[in-house]
Amino acid sequence: MCCHVHLLAQRWMKREPFRRTYTCNGLNTSSLFLATLQMAAHAQVHAVLQVCGIGNAAQRNLLIQNEGFQTLADIAVMEEDADVAEMAKRSASRAAQDGRVILGTVVIKRLQGLVWWLHDRIKHQQPLDAAAFTPAIMAEAMTKSMLKSRLVSRLLLSRTWASFTQMNSTHRRTHF
Repeated sequence: MCCHVHLLAQRWMKREPFRRTYTCNGLNTSSLFLATLQMAAHAQVHAVLQVCGIGNAAQRNLLIQNEGFQTLADIAVMEEDADVAEMAKRSASRAAQDGRVILGTVVIKRLQGLVWWLHDRIKHQQPLDAAAFTPAIMAEAMTKSMLKSRLVSRLLLSRTWASFTQMNSTHRRTHF
């Protein structure tokens, strides 16, 4: 990389407007910079998917291409565990020539933990950095994701039970 890309990166991080276009070896460096950013984002997606257990680069590429994951924020678009399960089902149901990727149960749970971790980072206004997603962090995120799912299930069950008992007590009062 040339020195001008570094200057462009500093300006982009500060959100300063580009006052002039730099060229390096005949290339427009703002285009080069954007391409470099896209490659870095793509590498981060590869890194977190590898931590989740998708070790085969070809399978990662198929999953990235089929699901449209260009950045970590794209993965965070998935809102709940069911979204990850649907993605896995969709990937497995494709024909082999259309990019079928079969994800096992453990990988699905790890991906659910990844989604929880991304949401937590966004909630706490922390940067989405693949280097921070280690196997230990993934294990912790999986546990927290499971606990959240169980809590939501119990909350829904208790609300359903409360509305059922309230409906029954109202029904008894009106008929007796």
